[in-house]
Amino acid sequence: MGMKDFFGPAKTITSTLVYDQKEIYNFLKTWLTERGYLVEEKDYTEKIQANGLRVYAFNWMCEKRIDDFTKCKLALYYQAEAENVQIETHDGKKKTAQNGNVIIKISSFLDIDPEEEWNINKTNATKVFFRELWIKLLAKGVWAKKQALLNKDTKLLIEDINTYLKLYRYD
Repeated sequence: MGMKDFFGPAKTITSTLVYDQKEIYNFLKTWLTERGYLVEEKDYTEKIQANGLRVYAFNWMCEKRIDDFTKCKLALYYQAEAENVQIETHDGKKKTAQNGNVIIKISSFLDIDPEEEWNINKTNATKVFFRELWIKLLAKGVWAKKQALLNKDTKLLIEDINTYLKLYRYD
């Protein structure tokens, strides 16, 4: 099994606002794909509760290959509980938007040896030892650069989401 190197607990962004659900979804997907991440949607649900609130939730696993041995991964969980409201845009047109709470959780980690080429197997049990030796002793600077790249992407994503939620609100 490949090794996963997590960087702290998941970061959570929460906001209460009037927003457009489709625009947030498209913004997140575009942001990730423009930076080279492949976005895999694990699940997407949209439910209407008895009190009339809509619950939107999706879970993405986003990955970007750095080299043959490593992938940057972002796990993004989105949940919003909102009601549909009619708003008037700047040009006077009516539009349906959502008014409610948005929660976004982001976890980032490096997936080392994702194809499991260096795992313990019956024919060559020393591969894991050599993988660990290479990671811990020979390639310390390489791993620091990979961690910095992933931390930069995670920080930028969080900053851009916060900026988006402040700028593209209708209240």
